[in-house]
Amino acid sequence: MNNEDKILRLLETVAADVGTLKSDVGTLTETVGNIDNRLSKVEMKLEHDVANKIGVLFDAWQGMSDKNDQQAEQLDHITNQVEHIAADTKLLVRRIVKLEKVQ
Repeated sequence: MNNEDKILRLLETVAADVGTLKSDVGTLTETVGNIDNRLSKVEMKLEHDVANKIGVLFDAWQGMSDKNDQQAEQLDHITNQVEHIAADTKLLVRRIVKLEKVQ
């Protein structure tokens, strides 16, 4: 076997290897494209689901915040009424004590 035959065989081997590599690269490119499409779908689904859930949570938080504000106002009103009742009760007790002393 002379040098030309050796070189020819090496070139044939290299050509076969290049063909295999091209095929493998094509397969990898297709696989990466499929993965990219699937990832895009997952991203869209997550964005949609997360956005909806955040919206629901925000609405619930806002509702609870409003309810808490109303309850705080009611508590302040009740506290004021109790203070007035306590003051009126003290006044009435003093009057009763004075009346009992007078009798």
